[in-house]
Amino acid sequence: MSEIDEYEEKVNEIKEENEVILERFAGWIKAKNLSKKQVSKHLSNVEFYINDFLTYYDFSEAKDGVSQVGFFLGDWFIRKAGWSNEKEIKSNALSLTTFYEFMEEAGEVTPDELKELKSEIYSRLSDWIEICNRYNDPTVDLDEVWEY
Repeated sequence: MSEIDEYEEKVNEIKEENEVILERFAGWIKAKNLSKKQVSKHLSNVEFYINDFLTYYDFSEAKDGVSQVGFFLGDWFIRKAGWSNEKEIKSNALSLTTFYEFMEEAGEVTPDELKELKSEIYSRLSDWIEICNRYNDPTVDLDEVWEY
């Protein structure tokens, strides 16, 4: 089996596990009486995070992604998602916070991990938005986007 085949097999394995997690998450957020639109947006955001970002560089499971949200929102999402903007950064921050609240309640992440995630999002969200705005500004040199 080639390295590419092994990679694809491992990614498919993780995505199958993630389907189960996403189904459980969907039930959990539907029970919160969110609108269909809100549920759909949360699921879309989380699915992109756990199936695309967490499998991009290595094979991180959803539970291990709690420590990578900052890199995702402050760098990877801005560069890789053609739709990145202030609204989407905020939307993803909310969706991922909600997802990891679910994961904490399910015993998949610790209360301390969730607390650290929320603290990072609270303290860094405005920085990530500023970076995203600079990245999407055609007058800003891309080499200067992450400098501040």
